[in-house]
Amino acid sequence: MLGENDILDALKAVKYPGYSRDIVSFGIVKDVAVANGAVSVSIHLTSSNAEAAQQMKSDCEAVLKAINGVRVAHVQIQQPPGGGQAQPGGQAPPQAPQKAPGIARVVAVASGKGGVGKSTVSANLACALAKRGASVGLLDCDIYGPSIPLMMGINQRPAVTAGEEKLVPPESHGVKLMSLAELMNHVEDKSSFDQILRSQDAPAFAIHNSTVVGKVRRRQSLAMDELEFLKKHTDKPIKIALPGPYLLTRSMWVKGVSDSVYPTMADLATDLVQILREELIELRDAGVAFVQFDEPVLTDVMFRPEVKERTFMCASMAASSGDPMTEMVWAVQLMNSIVRGVEGVETGVHVCRGNWSRKEDALLSGSYEPMIMYLLTMNVDQLVLEYATPRAGELAAFQRYPRIRGLGLGVVNPRTDEMESPDAVVARVKEALQYFRPDQIYLNPDCGFGTFAERPMNSAEVATDKLRVISEAAHKLREEFAA
Repeated sequence: MLGENDILDALKAVKYPGYSRDIVSFGIVKDVAVANGAVSVSIHLTSSNAEAAQQMKSDCEAVLKAINGVRVAHVQIQQPPGGGQAQPGGQAPPQAPQKAPGIARVVAVASGKGGVGKSTVSANLACALAKRGASVGLLDCDIYGPSIPLMMGINQRPAVTAGEEKLVPPESHGVKLMSLAELMNHVEDKSSFDQILRSQDAPAFAIHNSTVVGKVRRRQSLAMDELEFLKKHTDKPIKIALPGPYLLTRSMWVKGVSDSVYPTMADLATDLVQILREELIELRDAGVAFVQFDEPVLTDVMFRPEVKERTFMCASMAASSGDPMTEMVWAVQLMNSIVRGVEGVETGVHVCRGNWSRKEDALLSGSYEPMIMYLLTMNVDQLVLEYATPRAGELAAFQRYPRIRGLGLGVVNPRTDEMESPDAVVARVKEALQYFRPDQIYLNPDCGFGTFAERPMNSAEVATDKLRVISEAAHKLREEFAA
C-alpha cells in the first residue's frame, strides 16, 4: 500500500530548477495525500517564477504517474505574488563576503568528521604563527566538548570591558582565545561537564547531539531503510531499535537554544512521543515483529541522583530534576504514551549502564533492583537488560517480581575481546529460569557493538563471533526445552 514516504521518496528525483538539490530536501513538498490510487501534493514556493513553477509541476506529475498503483496525480503549486526570485525554502540570496575589520587573514580548519585532529592542527598553527610574530586569534567553534581551552591551558572566561561593550579574550602562548562554548550558555556548568567527560572516558570528539532549534515533526520514517535492508537478507522475525523518548528529550533540549521553541523539556517530549508513536505504527504495519526503545540514561538517573547539571550518558544530557522518582515516573509516562493502544507488534525497553568505553571502571555500576518496579509499569512486552558484565548485579533482582515480563537477556559483552562460550551462555539462561519461563527469555548482546562511529566498541570480526556464540547457545536451549 502506497504511503506518504513512498511519494516523498519518488519526488526526490525532482530537482529544483537551477539547483542540484531535490525539492524534498528543500522542504517545500507539503500536504501529501494518498488514497485509492490518487495522489495529491502541494509545493510551496517562495519564488513567483512562473517558468520554474510550471517545470516543477510537470516533473512532479510525470514522476508520480510513473509510480506503480498511481492512477491520478494532482500537483498544486503555491507561490507568492510579485516577481521575486527568492531561493527555495525561503532563504534570502547570499550576500557577498564581508571582510572583518582589523583582520588580514582568516584560516578555517574544518572537517565533516569528528576525531581527525581539527583542534590539534588549529592550536599548533596558531602557536606557530604567533611565534613568528603574527597577531593571532583562535576561535573554537565547538559547542560541546570544546578542546581548545584545554589544549591551550586556559580555564577562564573572557573579560568584559567597562560598560560591557566588548569581550576581552584570554591569551595563552601569544594567542588570543575565544570559544563559542563560553559565548553561549549551552552547557550549564562547563567545567563540571568537562570533568564528567574525562572521568568517564567519554569520546568528546564523537558527541554529535541533534539540538532542537524549531518545532519537530516526522517528515519521513526513522528506520524503514533498516527494515528494507533486513528483509533482503532474512525471512526471520525482525526487530528494530529506536531511541527512547526520555533519552531523546534530554539529549535534544538545550537551555538557551531550544527553550525559545519549547519552553520546557516536557513541551518537547509531547512532540517526540507523537513522532515515535507514528514510527511504531508504521513499522508494525510494514511487518516488524519487535520494536525496542533504548533508554540507557535511566541508570544514570538512578545511580547518580546527585548529578543535577548537564551530564553524559551515551550522549550529552540536559540537567535533570535530580530526583530519581520524578525522572523515572516521567520516563514511564512517556513510554506508555507511545505504546498505548498499539497492538500487533511486541515492544521492549533497553536499559544498560553505558557502552562508550572499554574501560569498565569508567561505566556505571549497580543492580537493576531499585528501578525494576518502574520498568515493570511500562506497558511493554520485554525488558532488554545487560547481564554479561558484573557491573549489572545479579538476576536475583527479579526474585520479588518473577515471570511478569519477558527478558531480553544480555549474555555477551560487546566491549571485550574475550569470547564467551555457548555453554556459559546456557548456564546463564538456566540461572534466569529461576525467575522467568523459557518462552520469556531472549538472548542478546549486552548492548550494541558500535555506539559511536568514530570509536566502535569492537571489530566486525569479534562482533560476528560473539553473535555466533549466541546462536549456538540458542540452538542448544531450544533442543533442551522444546518439549
